[in-house]
Order: sequence, then C-alpha cells, then structure tokens
Amino acid sequence: MITDIAGLREVRRPLTMDEGLGERASAVVHAMLEDWKLLDLIKAVDVAVSELMQWIDGHGAPDRMNLTITWDQTLLFVELHDRGGLVPEPHVSRVDAELATRLLAPPAVEWGADLDSRGRHLWVAFTVPSTALDAVPPIERRGML
Repeated sequence: MITDIAGLREVRRPLTMDEGLGERASAVVHAMLEDWKLLDLIKAVDVAVSELMQWIDGHGAPDRMNLTITWDQTLLFVELHDRGGLVPEPHVSRVDAELATRLLAPPAVEWGADLDSRGRHLWVAFTVPSTALDAVPPIERRGML
C-alpha cells in the first residue's frame, strides 16, 4: 500500500519470514528511497532494517511482519511490526543496549520499541538531508515487488 497525503508519503509491505526475507526488505528500501530520491539514506536505512530484523529473528519471530517506510518532510520513519511479544530493553540487556547504539548512528536521530494489543513495533527515525527536501516522490509505483 502506498499513501501520499499532504506531503506525507508512506509505503507498507507485508513480508513473510523465510530465507529471502532480508533481500526482499532490502529491495523495498532501495526501490522506495530511489523513487523518492533519498539516495543518501539508502545505506543507513538498509542497515537499520537489517539490525531490527536480526533482533526480531532472535526474539520470537512470527511468520509474518510488516515493513513501513514513511517520509514526513524532514524525517523518514522506518518501522517493523509483527505479532511478537518482546521488545528491546536497552536498560536491562547489554545486547539490546548495543542494538540501540548501532541504530543511533547518524543520520538516525531516534529509535523506539512499542508493544500493544496488535504486537510489537520497532522503529527508527532518520533526518532527511536538506538537499532531498525539494525532491517530489511519485504518488504511486505500479508493479513494485
């Protein structure tokens, strides 16, 4: 699903937990950020998505998850959502603290993990380079992935 409302652009993709998951998630990141002309963020977003997927895989990964990428003017948000019941706790776990440190490498500015009745949401926010703010992403991309 692709949304374009008053400057907010969003894409959501369901992903099946199998051997090709990492490649499919990376393909979504590359395709959308290339379309949106946010080329400077591709590597950082790809790394963050990979880090989050590895954490999920080691902490009760269900068979499906959703990847959402949202561009809201000066920020880009990337979220993985699944039905899992655990979230990273960097104040309790050294491994989770190391994850937090890796996720906050620039241009990332914030990360978080939420748990609610729909499952867990792991997300990272990135600053969009000022050079990309004039780029106008396409409203719709047909036949993507």
